[in-house]
Amino acid sequence: MLTQDICKSKVRGDLNHFKAIAFTHATVGLDKVAKLYIPEDAYNSRLGKLKENLQIDELMFVATCNRVEYYFTSNASMNNKFIRQFFEELYPEWGESDVHWAIESTEMMDGLDAVRHMFHVASSLDSMVVGEREILTQMRKSFDIADKLGFTGDFIRIAMRKTIENAKQVFTETNIANRPVSVVNLANRELRNSLLPLYAQIIVVGAGVTNQAMLRKLKKQGYHNFKIYNRTLAKAQALVDEVGGEAFPLNELENHNTGFDALITCTGAPGSVISSELYGKLLKGDTTRKMVIDLAVPNDLDTEALALHNIEYVEVKGLKKIAEANLEARKGEMVHCESIIDANLEAFETVYQERQVELAMREVPSKVKEIKTRAYEQVFAKDIEQLDESSKQLLDEIVTYMEKKYISVPMKMAREILVENARKSKNVE
Repeated sequence: MLTQDICKSKVRGDLNHFKAIAFTHATVGLDKVAKLYIPEDAYNSRLGKLKENLQIDELMFVATCNRVEYYFTSNASMNNKFIRQFFEELYPEWGESDVHWAIESTEMMDGLDAVRHMFHVASSLDSMVVGEREILTQMRKSFDIADKLGFTGDFIRIAMRKTIENAKQVFTETNIANRPVSVVNLANRELRNSLLPLYAQIIVVGAGVTNQAMLRKLKKQGYHNFKIYNRTLAKAQALVDEVGGEAFPLNELENHNTGFDALITCTGAPGSVISSELYGKLLKGDTTRKMVIDLAVPNDLDTEALALHNIEYVEVKGLKKIAEANLEARKGEMVHCESIIDANLEAFETVYQERQVELAMREVPSKVKEIKTRAYEQVFAKDIEQLDESSKQLLDEIVTYMEKKYISVPMKMAREILVENARKSKNVE
């Protein structure tokens, strides 16, 4: 009966000690998410101080370009007083208005709701771009950092293990990640579909965030022959240092004289930067079909060039239509994803309950040994002394056998109770 009580009450209580605080692009906007970032070299001091002063048992901090989240275990109630102290400790540079904003804007969860949220985040169901796999890598890195700093324990360790298993199952068994929805990913797919050889010469106009992301992907695929033109030469050179190729100032583009196999352009110019005449010069008499990926808004390539030259043209407008269709297809997979999460939440609860029973019973072996020692040395000492060696040996074997069974049987019974309770709960639902 005691084992059953442990399974039903103590364990569920422990689950409610797990809490999550989240700020995302959807709740506060990207600009406000940025104010919550903490430099990695400050994790130990700032997160460590928070953990100590608020008596937090376990802690994991997650920060990406569109979310900041805190996962932790604590006996404290998440009332305004606790949340206020949480942010005052973590962001000592904040003023009263910042703390008030955080209290009013935060999304808070506990127990299985917090675990479900963790599953959602790692499976990219709560992402700006649903189905992007990068968030799982970011979550794993966050856990590794927290674990290395000694901030994690049993709960977050088990929760992360099941979170990773759940995300892998979602990505494997559903089509949630099969259709790219970001402009860069779609453009990259178009270029790969063109079967452009890895030694191809690629002219790149602009060295901003979009082209940086595009070239990083191309580098991973083996492309390296980039001619990067940018208004600020230093920025082009920095990108070349990362992905390879050569850097030039944008005003030298008209002097490019080695031809090209593909052209990628994305600048912030208010109008076209590549006229039909300039495009013709870049060709150097080559009449074969070229791919131009124009990721600028408005377009960088003058539309007149499309009528005069043999161009396979990829632009943002067309990519966005594909992205919208892909996003709708992904949303249709959400029901399947949720059913996977429901099943994995049940599995997580059972695994965690088993672990809690193990922890609750870890003193059983030492207690049994104490009883055995007391029986031998005090309670039955005189009786044992009167036995011959053969009888003493037999007694030892019997007691040792009973000792092992007494330790293993309660654990087996506990597991059986957990399985039976889970079965009954499922039948009731």
